[in-house]
Amino acid sequence: MTKEQYNLLEAAERRRNRIKSYHLPEIDEPSQYPSGIFIMHERLWAGSARLIIPADGNIMRSPVSLNIRLLAVLCQTNGQSARVYRITCMITAVLSIYFSLLLLLIPHVFIFIDGNVADVLYGPLLYYLPERVNDILIIAFFTQAHTIWQFLPGPSNVQWIHLTKRDICVSRQLILAYTIPGHIDLLAMIMYDVLSYIVRYGLFSFCAIKIRIDLKTYLINASEKTALMQQRFFRLQLVQ
Repeated sequence: MTKEQYNLLEAAERRRNRIKSYHLPEIDEPSQYPSGIFIMHERLWAGSARLIIPADGNIMRSPVSLNIRLLAVLCQTNGQSARVYRITCMITAVLSIYFSLLLLLIPHVFIFIDGNVADVLYGPLLYYLPERVNDILIIAFFTQAHTIWQFLPGPSNVQWIHLTKRDICVSRQLILAYTIPGHIDLLAMIMYDVLSYIVRYGLFSFCAIKIRIDLKTYLINASEKTALMQQRFFRLQLVQ
């Protein structure tokens, strides 16, 4: 046995001993494991998670109360000008309440494993909730993870790639962060992109055309300056 093989065996033995110290309670059937549990065996990660994640859950109570208050204020707001922002603010508040309540039930964190993003569910409730409820929570969290990943700007992607793959050169990191990825799963594209884009841009086109028609209908005798502002506003909508 060479020295390199001996070092590999010794490292594997140390890892097995570390895993034994963080095993789950023994159960009769493996199928009794709750869905979506990722077992982390690193002492530093497990110790940090026991402190940070409950604190993060306590912090989430404040956004829930603030967003409920915001919904109450928006429901009581009337007037012509309120229609411009009320609906969008109410949708944002409802989504924030939804995500905060999820974090109160089952905390989750993002981790990187060999360059892949994993959404880790963590908490004792996973062992007691029904399997169907756990599946619903998994779908909800992964949907949020997909949404958050879409909203991440290019510079954040560069930082994440630099943290996970330090051997990649800077030019390749920029290409990976700012261009189309080399592999896109067809099923994920159909589920998350095709339908959502059709609905999103369909609603946007309908609203833009409706605004244009209403402006022409109610402002027949508009001045040349007002008509020019309307055209610029319509072009700005199309650009956005």
